[in-house]
Amino acid sequence: MATILVIDDEMLLCDLLKDVLRHHGHEVFVACNGREGIETFRKQRPHFTLLDLHLPDMSGCEVLRQIRRIDRQSAVMILTGT
Repeated sequence: MATILVIDDEMLLCDLLKDVLRHHGHEVFVACNGREGIETFRKQRPHFTLLDLHLPDMSGCEVLRQIRRIDRQSAVMILTGT
């Protein structure tokens, strides 16, 4: 199955997504801020990333720019509660 990275500061949502995605056989990594998300992306090279638009340390758009510098072809879906 796929390797998935969830970058979101809402830990309840991260835990829910991690449980559901793992139940379906995916390997899931979680980061609670932008810097941690970029570092985890760099180390794990996930197949797919779920990215919150509003993070405590930087915007999701900036995280996306950094991810694109690492891998231009990576699949990223942006999430927001607003």
